[in-house]
Amino acid sequence: MITNLIKSGEQALTKLAGRSTSEKQKTTESLFQNLNVGAAETKLFESAPYQKWAGSVSNIYKKKPQAGEVAMFRTLVAHYGDETLANLLAQARQVSTTESIAKQFETIQLDNWITQRKTADEINSLLKLDAVDNIFTRPSLETLISYVTGLKTADPYDWLAVKLTKRYGEDGLAHMVAAAKPIGSPGEISAMLVRETEHSVLENPAIKTWVAYATELDWENAYMLMFSVMQRRYSNYVAEQFWVGCGQTADDAFNSLKLEIGENLFENLALRTWISYVNILYKYGIEDEFAVVSELEKRFGNMDLARVLFAAEKDATIMKETITSLRTLQFQKWCRLNWHPDKIAIKLAEQKDTRNRSVFDGYRDFYANYYRDIFKRPAIGG
Repeated sequence: MITNLIKSGEQALTKLAGRSTSEKQKTTESLFQNLNVGAAETKLFESAPYQKWAGSVSNIYKKKPQAGEVAMFRTLVAHYGDETLANLLAQARQVSTTESIAKQFETIQLDNWITQRKTADEINSLLKLDAVDNIFTRPSLETLISYVTGLKTADPYDWLAVKLTKRYGEDGLAHMVAAAKPIGSPGEISAMLVRETEHSVLENPAIKTWVAYATELDWENAYMLMFSVMQRRYSNYVAEQFWVGCGQTADDAFNSLKLEIGENLFENLALRTWISYVNILYKYGIEDEFAVVSELEKRFGNMDLARVLFAAEKDATIMKETITSLRTLQFQKWCRLNWHPDKIAIKLAEQKDTRNRSVFDGYRDFYANYYRDIFKRPAIGG
């Protein structure tokens, strides 16, 4: 009997709680109507009626503010419908003063769709994104991306890239992205176009679209911006492989990194990035272990590079190891070409320079050691 009384009491409390919640929901809806909140077709969350309504509902749900948000969402979706409300939330998300509340309601809406087991295609249709000329101009695109992310059935950017490529083709998709009103830098937009997996990022069909967008938006700095994004998000190796895939030459990389000919070049940390890239680049063509030195010699000339490297090594701090490696590589190249120190002396003498003697002495010693240690025979003419 006591057990029955307890159960009976629990049921009564549950009914009272449900009735209380229902009454609060009705009050929320009545306030919405009385304050004429629904008259706003744009900038809803900035309107005075909405602000007053939100304040009143907050007082009603003091102890359960989250329940108040749900009550407000139910009222809003009942009045506007999913599609219109989603667009209002997407617009509000672009404004700093309403971004927070828009995200709160959007989270409720996304959870609601997931509970209803809506597919990504259904939400795409609901948002009418297929009906617009350019999907990248619509703020509600981010809503779709968020929903596909929440489903956890596919990478949202892969899903979108495949869907749009199938409909418009690669060229059409690239044109759409490039023609869209910029809503951020190429670095920021990359989040919408590049998957988050290092091992397969370069196989992502969205890469071509990203490149087209970035180059259209900022042709001069595009490849450096994209390189920086890849480097920051993944690794130097992925960034360098990305450049290789884009067909960036050693000259292109030199210019993108804003390197300049002169002694100051060897104080620039970006030179290390360029050296690494050139070494990777020449593994895909005719492999050349001296590619970096050859590229630098094209810019400085053989002997001038040797002079500059000697001077730079003498004063170097953090770049000292890099410069020493370059000097060694150049001397190795000369040895491989069978350039005797006497030949270097003649070449150096073509231009009077106080550094000539040091370059000659350095190479003469290297030359002797090269033949002794590597080939285990006396230097030619030595």
